[in-house]
Amino acid sequence: MFIVILLEAVAVFVTSALSVDVCFKMTHLVERMGLLTLIVMGEGIIVMLKAVNVVEQGSTYGRGWSASIFFIVAAAVMVIVSARRSVRNSALMEG
Repeated sequence: MFIVILLEAVAVFVTSALSVDVCFKMTHLVERMGLLTLIVMGEGIIVMLKAVNVVEQGSTYGRGWSASIFFIVAAAVMVIVSARRSVRNSALMEG
């Protein structure tokens, strides 16, 4: 089942790359993919924070969030945001 979906997606992308008449520029699909990326990023941040909470609650210190944990989470969020920006900037450079 998933192979059929993958083949269909590859066929659409190859067709749009090779055809001048059929392309994704200035379509709603680009906007929808951008919104999907934001949703995936948000889910990644939520999962990361849940994992940090589980680890922190099980730690021997039991003090809650320390400054080092806060900065580790902030750095991870910045990596996710900068990855999104670099993907967005490369997409803007192409089209």
